[in-house]
Amino acid sequence: MSPDHPRWCEFLNALAGPEFCDFHNNQWDCLGTHLYAKRLLERFKVDVEGSLAYFEEHGGFCDCEILFNLG
Repeated sequence: MSPDHPRWCEFLNALAGPEFCDFHNNQWDCLGTHLYAKRLLERFKVDVEGSLAYFEEHGGFCDCEILFNLG
């Protein structure tokens, strides 16, 4: 998955939402991994490993960095 994917905005909104990174009041939850992104990518039925490689190539080394650097 990358920004040109038709469900990219849906993916970012879900990743930032309460079930995952839970962004609110300039605070969020991040484990320093791609755990949340992996779960979402599986739900979206996209290439998980290819997506994670793309994220890392573009500065998304963990879940919150995907939001900050690719969102």
